[in-house]
Formats: sequence, structure tokens, C-alpha cells
Amino acid sequence: MKICSNAEQLRNALNEIKPTKIAVAYVGAGWEKYILLKHLKEIIVSPTLGSNPKAIKEIMDKIGVDNVHFLDNLHSKLYLGKQSALLGSSNLSKNGFHDSGKFEAGVVLNASLSLKKLDDIFEGYKEQAIKDYPTPESKIEKLKQLIKLWQIAIWHGVDTACNDEESPSIGAYEPSHLNRIHIAWYTAGVPDYNEEEIGAKIPDAIGVSPNEYFSSMNSFHSNSLVRAGDWILNWQSNNDGSPRMRGDNIYWVHVHHVVPNGIRNEYYPMLAGQAEERKCPPLPFDLDDRTIQLIREALRSGQFPELLSTYDDPWQLEPADEVVPEFLNYIKKQYITQAA
Repeated sequence: MKICSNAEQLRNALNEIKPTKIAVAYVGAGWEKYILLKHLKEIIVSPTLGSNPKAIKEIMDKIGVDNVHFLDNLHSKLYLGKQSALLGSSNLSKNGFHDSGKFEAGVVLNASLSLKKLDDIFEGYKEQAIKDYPTPESKIEKLKQLIKLWQIAIWHGVDTACNDEESPSIGAYEPSHLNRIHIAWYTAGVPDYNEEEIGAKIPDAIGVSPNEYFSSMNSFHSNSLVRAGDWILNWQSNNDGSPRMRGDNIYWVHVHHVVPNGIRNEYYPMLAGQAEERKCPPLPFDLDDRTIQLIREALRSGQFPELLSTYDDPWQLEPADEVVPEFLNYIKKQYITQAA
């Protein structure tokens, strides 16, 4: 038996154990950094708020949905290998195994009787999990429910246990149900806010200047499908529809609120805004200097006219949304090619 009392010792223990079976309450982003995936055969996890649903989906994709089991009330942290096992406090996440300042501890066991007992415990968990979620469809439906809860928690500023995801570069970006992205232009100027409509929709904004309540926003045609939780990649347009090539004028907006008539504008009355006091989830991808330059060049290329302000009068979001996946894939390929 060996006692681990810090993150480095816990990481080293996992590296030596090479877990084939894992039962943990929560999994978080970065989970694959702490285990050797080629050894992992099965995992049992609690599909409840605390687990990062993107991480669960990644594990399903890696080892198969049939080898990922859901047990709602699971709270154990068990990492079982062929010759030894780790039993302790660490979830399979950055919070559990990184040098994050959290106090974690665990015990490495290698006695055959202990390993047999732990394997029996794992199989008992698995048996109950299969009863609770017997089919791939039942697990996928539960994961969809978790995604909604996870989004709502982040929109309201709740710090979930394994909300430790970091924003990737565009080169590592993968589309996700957690990130619904719009790409929209804006022009310089101060919007004419309809404070009465904003207050009716957002009670917290009553008596607060919209310029203070919203840290960023954009306005859209009334037919636009924008929802709370969406992301807007905002870029500033010149009069000819092309992007401005200098300045900090390409940025993310996380939509906390949608107010259908929040702007006094004949063509673009819908306000979609990010609240100053609300927390936001990790960005879909970082906007480093190279990514911003690639976005500008792609908008100027003529390949994506739907994204330009000159495409239609009035400009509407739906045609733009249809080309967003192609646009992002184009940027990603350019980013990877330049990095090679």
C-alpha cells in the first residue's frame, strides 16, 4: 500500500497503474492527459451536473458507448489496473490531478484480495448502471439532458465541479452541441436601446444603463434565430461589406439575453447581448492574432458572401448560419497549414 498526498504523486500512480476500469463521480476536460487510453476498457461515471458532457462524449467516441456506463448516484473514485489500483478523492479531471491547489489524496493498493474486492465493487456498480441505462439510446438521451443542464448552469454563473475546460486554438476546434456559433458583422456607432422593452424582458436591467448592463451585443433582423447560450463571432464591417483590417474589432459575444425589440431600428430590432455580471463558458476557440488575420482574409476572399453586410437588404442571419461550418473549417485548415 502507498499513500498519495499531492497531485504529482497521484499522476504518477495512475501512470503506473494503467487503469483498465474506472469508476468516478465526474469527468472533466483534459481527462485524456491523466490515463493511457489504450489500456482503458470500461468507465462508469455519474451523468449529473459536475461532469463535463463534452468530456463524456469524447470518452464515448474513444472507447465506444457500450463501454461507458451511467450511474447517477456514483461518488467513488476508483482506478483499477491489472496489478494495482488507486482509491481516493480525485475525479478524472484537471481539478483532480493537476496542480490546481485542491487538496486530494489517494491510496494505491496491490494486494490480490484488495484488487478482487475492488473489481467486485466495480462490477456491482456496472450491473446497476446497466439496469438504469440499458441501451446506447438511453445514455445518449441522458447526455442530451446533461448538456442542457450544463449550459443553463454556466449561463447563470454556477461553477460546476468539472467546468475546467480550456479554450482550444482554431486548429484544435471541433464542432459541438455546446457551442452554437453565429458569425455577424456590426458597424461603429451607439445603438438606440429600447430600455422599456429591455426592462420588461430582463428585470435585473431595470434602472441600469444598457451600456453598463451589457458588456457586448449585436442586433439582428426580427426573423433571426438567436438563443440564450449561443455564441456570436462579431466582426466590424466597412461600408463595402469588407472587414476592418486593424484594431480589436473581432471578438466573441456569449448570448445571455435575447430581447426581440430591444433596439429601435427598422431593420435590426432584436438585441442579443452578453451581461457584464454573468460568467461565460470557455470560448469555442481562441482569437489569437493569427486566427483574427485568417478570419479577415477569409471574409475578403469572396468565398463567403453570405457573411457580408452587402449580401441582402436587410441582411438576415439564416443564410449566414448555413455557411458557418464551412467557414470555420476553412479557417481551421488554413491555420493548420500555416503551422506545419
